[in-house]
Amino acid sequence: MFKDIKFKFIKRKKNIKEFLLSIPKDLNKIPFSAKVAIICLGIFMLWNTFFDLNHFINPNLYPSVWTIVNRQAYHPWQQVLLFLNGIAAFTNVICIILISFGKISNFFWGFFAVSIYGCIALVWDYVGDMQLNLFFFLPFQFIGYSLWKFHLDSQQEIISKRLNLKTSIVTIYFAIVLSVFFYFEIPEFSRVILGKYDFDGNTFQQVLPHILDSLTNSLSIVAQILMLLRFREQWIFWIIVNIFQIAMYSGAAHNRLDVNLLLMWIVALGNSCFGFYQWFFVRSKEKVVVKKETYEQ
Repeated sequence: MFKDIKFKFIKRKKNIKEFLLSIPKDLNKIPFSAKVAIICLGIFMLWNTFFDLNHFINPNLYPSVWTIVNRQAYHPWQQVLLFLNGIAAFTNVICIILISFGKISNFFWGFFAVSIYGCIALVWDYVGDMQLNLFFFLPFQFIGYSLWKFHLDSQQEIISKRLNLKTSIVTIYFAIVLSVFFYFEIPEFSRVILGKYDFDGNTFQQVLPHILDSLTNSLSIVAQILMLLRFREQWIFWIIVNIFQIAMYSGAAHNRLDVNLLLMWIVALGNSCFGFYQWFFVRSKEKVVVKKETYEQ
C-alpha cells in the first residue's frame, strides 16, 4: 500500500517537473515570428489596459486608467486587480498562440489569464465573464492538461482531431441548450451578486445584448470543451464568440461603445483566425507528411 502511494507521489512529482520544464521549451520552439507577435501584442495589450482610448470620443474621460481609478471609490484590493488586467491580457496572448502551435504549456499561461480576468470581471460587474472564467475556464486548465498529456506527438505537440457529422450535430444541440440556460441564468445570477442586470427590458437595445451575452458564454464553453478534446473546429466557435464580443462593445448591439474592449476582441479575433489557419492547414499537413515518411521507412 505504502509502495503504491510512494510510486504515485513520485510519478505525479515527475509529471509536474516535466510540465514546468515544458514552459520555457515550448516558447523557445515556436517560430521567431510568433515570438515577435507575442511581444508586440503583449505590449499593445498592456498599453491598452492602462490608457483609456474612449477619451478621444468623450473628452470628459481621463486618458490614463490610473487617474480614473484614483478618482473612483475603489478599495485597494480592487485597484490591484484592475492593474493586474494587463498581466491577464498578456498571458492570454501567450496562451492562445501556444494553443495555435499545439503546445501543452498553454495551460500554465491560461491559468493566470482566466483567474486574474475572472476576478477583474467581478470588479467591473461583468458577471457573465466572471462566472465563465472562474467557474468553467479555471478548472478546465487542469482538466485540459490531464487530457492533452496523453496525446502528444514526438515533437511534444498535440495530435488534433476533426468532428464527424454525428458529433457536430450533438455539439450544435448542446450549444443551443446551453444558450437557453444562460439566457435565464445570467440575469438571475447578476441580480443575486449585484442586485441588478444591465440588460433588463424589452427594447431591442436590451434584448440583443442579452442574447449575445448568453451566446458568448455558451459558445465559449463549447469551444473550450472542443479544445480540451483536441478538435480543430474549436476555432470556428472562438471566431464566432469574438465576432459577438466585437458587436457587444462596438455599439452595434447597444449604445455602449468601449474602444479598449473593442480593440482587445479584435486582437482576439486575429489570434483565433491564426489558430484556425494553423490547425486546419499548417499543422494538419505536417502530420500527413510525418505519417507518410514513417510509412515509407
